[in-house]
Amino acid sequence: MAARRGRSDALPRRSSPAVAAPPRQPTRWSPARPRSPYVKGVAAWEQSQGWREARDHVVRLQALVAARRASTQHLLTKRLVTQFAHVAIEDLRVKNMTRSAKGTLDTPGRGVRAKSGLNRAVLDVGFGEIRRQLEYKAPLHGVRLSVVNPAYTSQTCHRCGHVDAKSRRSRDLFTCTSCCHSTHADIGAAINIKHRALEALEQEADRPRLPNTPE
Repeated sequence: MAARRGRSDALPRRSSPAVAAPPRQPTRWSPARPRSPYVKGVAAWEQSQGWREARDHVVRLQALVAARRASTQHLLTKRLVTQFAHVAIEDLRVKNMTRSAKGTLDTPGRGVRAKSGLNRAVLDVGFGEIRRQLEYKAPLHGVRLSVVNPAYTSQTCHRCGHVDAKSRRSRDLFTCTSCCHSTHADIGAAINIKHRALEALEQEADRPRLPNTPE
C-alpha cells in the first residue's frame, strides 16, 4: 500500500496571475426626494410640509437679519454720541430715494432692476432709524446734532468748492474738474457735510439773541 504523501511531498500549485481590481467608481450623490413645491392658489395651511418648512426657515433668517440690523444701529449711534461732541448727518428723504423706477406704460423706466437693488440696500441700512436714535441719544450725552442739506454733497469739491456732476468719475472715485483734486467720493462728501454743519453753527453763533433767550 503506497504511503500517503505529506504536505512537503505535494506538487507545487500554480499561482494564479494577479488581477488588478477595477477602480472603484465614485458613488453618484442622489439627493433626497424633493418635497412637493408651492402650489399657487392654495392656502398656506394646505401646502406641503416641505413648503411650510422652507417658509419657517426664511422667517427665522429674516428675524436674524432684523436683530443684527438693530444691534448694529444701536452700537453705531452709541459710539458716535460717546466719542464725538458734534455729529452731523444729512437730511435724507428716504421715501423719495427709494421711489420705484418702473415708470408708466407711456414712459417706461430704465434700469429698473438695478434701482430695485439699490432701494433694497438703502432700506436695509435703516437711515431713518439711525437718525431717530441719534436725535434722542445726543441730548442725553450732551452732543450737538446737526442736520444739513444733502444737495450736491457728493458732487462738490471740498478743496475749491467747485460743483460738477462730471467730477464723480465712478461710484468711489471723485476727481475735481477744476482743481484736479482726487479723493474717495464718500470721504469728500463727509468733509462737505462737516463744513456745512460748521457753517450753520457759526451762523447760529453770530445771530443776535434776545435777552432771556436760552441758547
